Amino acid sequence: MLQAMREGMNSWILKTVLILLLGGAMGGLVLMDTISFWRTGVSRGSVANVAGEEISFVEFDRQYRMDLRRIPPELSQKPDVRAVVARDTLQEQMQKRLLVKATADSGLIVGDVVAAERIREYLKPLTDQGALESVALATVLQQRQLSEKALVDTLRQELAVEIMMSALVVPVTAPPQEVLDWLQYDMETRAGEYIRISGAGFKADAPDEESLQKFHADKTALWMSPEYRSFSLLVLTPEKVLTEIEGIEIVSDDALKKTYEDHIADYTEADKRTVTQAVFGGEEDAKAVFALLKDGKAKTLAEAAEKSGTEDAQIMEAEEHTAQSIFPEEISDAVFGFEKDKGVVGPIKSPLGWHVVNITATARGNVTSFDEVKETLRSDWILDHASDPLYTKVSELEDMFAGGASVQEAAEFMQIGFDNVPFLTSMGAAADGKAYPLEPAKHAQAVLEKVFAMSKDDEIKAEVLEMDDGSFIAVSLDEVKPAQKIPYEDVAENVRETWVKSEKKKQMRDRAEKNCGCRANGW
Repeated sequence: MLQAMREGMNSWILKTVLILLLGGAMGGLVLMDTISFWRTGVSRGSVANVAGEEISFVEFDRQYRMDLRRIPPELSQKPDVRAVVARDTLQEQMQKRLLVKATADSGLIVGDVVAAERIREYLKPLTDQGALESVALATVLQQRQLSEKALVDTLRQELAVEIMMSALVVPVTAPPQEVLDWLQYDMETRAGEYIRISGAGFKADAPDEESLQKFHADKTALWMSPEYRSFSLLVLTPEKVLTEIEGIEIVSDDALKKTYEDHIADYTEADKRTVTQAVFGGEEDAKAVFALLKDGKAKTLAEAAEKSGTEDAQIMEAEEHTAQSIFPEEISDAVFGFEKDKGVVGPIKSPLGWHVVNITATARGNVTSFDEVKETLRSDWILDHASDPLYTKVSELEDMFAGGASVQEAAEFMQIGFDNVPFLTSMGAAADGKAYPLEPAKHAQAVLEKVFAMSKDDEIKAEVLEMDDGSFIAVSLDEVKPAQKIPYEDVAENVRETWVKSEKKKQMRDRAEKNCGCRANGW
């Protein structure tokens, strides 16, 4: 796959198109003054729009402050330096989104096996310390404030972008000697032996409680309770907005049925036929070829034309057509007026000459029933009638959020209902360990990911999420309960198991290095 991408990228045409695409996307951005942006506030919650995806002010500001901390304090206070950092931060975020979009458009998909290997590499620093993979994964999710799905998606995306970047690298011609050295190394073969040491013969008794407690204290990251966050949630749906408008009634089934009937062509899939046709200058040649096919003395138009001795036949490749796509009209009428699914039609006279058509396959059309599309029609009607008032409310919310209002403050001012969600983990579990019924359930994961990406230090305290069903969800972070060290008494058995596993690994490594005189691999 990567080699194919590299070969494609070697084409100067593809490179030119990609460069123009990236340049056009960068040039088409409408940006705001980044120097005063976070000081004076914005009318909307985004800095830029890259290929249809917004860079939110909160995301930009968080990354900007992180980049500032990477330079000496005496420099970070200078206005010109801050301006350069802001420009570089924004440019990096724009380039990242463009690469992500280019990766998605290319159809590049990272398989499960490769993704799993990347996750194991990511967890290796913790598993090397003796942590079980499940414990290491939970620790990483807590540290990065991500759900398991979000982490997997992020690592997949990073790996896909890396592959895309490696394919975009401009080829460089290596010196002949370097190529020779590389080929010698690549073609080199070696013979060797290895010994696999099984853990079955090793034992490690658990030490006394004091040693286990010290082990528990030293390996802090392995036994942490999850972070909990409470937040406020406001949901705006097209249906909810319509119910607040006087004089508006939700469309009836009869009205939807009339819309369906008025646009029945949109729900009708036409018959399709795969045909091969030949065009002749004279009727006699066409009749001769038709007869050979009709009598079964030839299987294809080309074979029939050859056997008949016809020299001026123009034979077209097989194509799938509807009655509207085949030309001219005489051919369309004959082909789609033929009663059988397969067969030979002709000779047919048209302004282009005499035609013989071989029908090799027929796919009958279908009409989607009203019941199958009724709910889609209703949703479309609701979205169409609710869009203006819905976006007006969303715009008002965004203006209030840009001014520093929370969801609760904005909802109370606009007299919109909202929910105060209790403390939850990034996976949606409440303090009792049970899953909290967060509504709307289909958007619960997206809401949790957004909440755990927010910070109490953000100048904008609330954000609006636009969902794929036409609804909008506003969230603001209320309180954060940081992750806590789990007391030894609550995880004593797991500490003991982790210690035993760690000790057995040490014994196996020592045995390999001492008795075999070789380097132990796997630790």
